[in-house]
Amino acid sequence: MMKVNFGRGKVQDRGTLIALGLLATLGIAEGTIVLYSDNFNGPDSGSFDAASPPDGLRVGGAVAGAASYLQSFGQQQGILGAQLDMTDGGGLRFGPETSRFDWAAGSTGGDILGAGGIKVTFDWIHSGTSTEWIAWKVGTPNGDSGVNAGEVDHALLIRQSATGGGETNERWDNGANQGYSGVAHDSAAGTHAVELVYTFGSFADGTDVNLVATVDGVRIVEDTFTWDNNGGSLFMELATGTTENFVDNLVVSTVPEPSVSLLGLAGLGWLLRRRRG
Repeated sequence: MMKVNFGRGKVQDRGTLIALGLLATLGIAEGTIVLYSDNFNGPDSGSFDAASPPDGLRVGGAVAGAASYLQSFGQQQGILGAQLDMTDGGGLRFGPETSRFDWAAGSTGGDILGAGGIKVTFDWIHSGTSTEWIAWKVGTPNGDSGVNAGEVDHALLIRQSATGGGETNERWDNGANQGYSGVAHDSAAGTHAVELVYTFGSFADGTDVNLVATVDGVRIVEDTFTWDNNGGSLFMELATGTTENFVDNLVVSTVPEPSVSLLGLAGLGWLLRRRRG
């Protein structure tokens, strides 16, 4: 049996230690499928939608195409300094307002369910002087909506700086405010790495979804919610408050397949113990 003492941060079985090291070298993201990416490396434009059409140098991934390209909603967003320039509310959605890209459809949905979920990462750049926020929404209606709309299954608002009460991370579930996570992130001005991992086994309404959100590697939120009123579809979007936020290097991918990582770890540990014995 592999022995791991997490309390002291010491792996007691040498075979396990080597196995963990090998997995780290291979990368936990082994088997991950990049579904969509945008590095926003386009010319400066006050109109995101009117900027030069995305191409293979800016947008990539398995589902990159006219049906999935990001478009503004609420207010026109922009590109500035090869970054997404977000301000004045609104945000970006995948595809047109009432015919959004459905992440649950076709091979994309199969890839997501086969891996057990979906991961969103991006670089978030802000001034650190406001309690305004940037948000990621999942389970939205096939139409523009606010973060607190009753049809939005989950919206996570990450604030630039803490409120007077010290809160930074707010969550909404189908129009109900779930309060703040109670875990602060680094609010200093500059670039921060955001990672959102949603794990689930079905797109069907009533399915539990687990979200683990980190900023700069610090786990700020762990929530469980359900898909509601989606009819088996999945729509997502990026939203913003009224204060300027910049975003770069947006990637939507499948989560790493846990079966591959766990079986690989178990197998490596077993082989190493056999070889040592």
